[in-house]
Amino acid sequence: MSALSRKAARDLWHLRGQALAIALVIAGGVATLVMSQSTYESLTATRERFYRQGALADLWAPLKRAPDTLLPQLAAIPGVQTAQARLLALGTLGVPGFNEPVRAEVVSLPLDGGQPLLNRVQLRSGRLPDPERDNEVVVGEAFAAAQALRAGDTLRLTLRGRQRWLQVVGVGTSPEYVYQSPPGAMFPDFKRYAVLWMNRHATEKALNMDGAFNSVTLRLLPGARAAAAIRRTRPPAGALRRRGRLRPPRADLGALPGGGDAPAADHGAAVPCDLPGRGRVPAACGADAPGRHPA
Repeated sequence: MSALSRKAARDLWHLRGQALAIALVIAGGVATLVMSQSTYESLTATRERFYRQGALADLWAPLKRAPDTLLPQLAAIPGVQTAQARLLALGTLGVPGFNEPVRAEVVSLPLDGGQPLLNRVQLRSGRLPDPERDNEVVVGEAFAAAQALRAGDTLRLTLRGRQRWLQVVGVGTSPEYVYQSPPGAMFPDFKRYAVLWMNRHATEKALNMDGAFNSVTLRLLPGARAAAAIRRTRPPAGALRRRGRLRPPRADLGALPGGGDAPAADHGAAVPCDLPGRGRVPAACGADAPGRHPA
């Protein structure tokens, strides 16, 4: 061993306390990095599984009114795997024992009373509304917890100037409404904003929209480009947003153009506002956009 090596060994021995401290700091930093990366990957996998189980839609758009006969044309857009029409409405909810008005967003369920193909309702308790009864609803989990609601409770809904009493038959959530904030609000208000799921027939009667819809959700095929599907819809006002929302158009959805593929574009080019998790937490794109909720 050379003289310099012996001197380095003696110095290291004399500084053994500081050397040990430095080694422990480095080990702690590496452990923290590994732990953070593992936690991130675990949360990412959990988020993806939640959205996959809930069948979160890739694209959706509210509109003024469109006939149900338009849905097959939307489903035939190249790259679209599933298309589903529904009804959305904003109303006011009265909760017994709570003296302040509650803003409510009503979402229709399929006519057969089953789960929607996209943005499924994940029940925490109770059941889905009976398609033969027009006074049953499922309420959002956050609102139910804030107001201590459970199956069997009653609510008074005012929709289009008409009041009706509803019975709570279930409590649930949806990947679309994970972050439930009122339209135009930056922060959630679980006591004064509710999401209700009601059967389609009852919603059609309340909105006078038999055989029509005012919201469409789309799921794309794996590898399909969102921007290309967006161009093929060409609504008269606004444009579909990838995993986001748009301002309600002022006119009915027009006829879809036929023939010819839209130029391919990168997915990221059409993402002005995103939902949670996969880069997509529900955040309103405008004060008039319906509130949501995606973790």
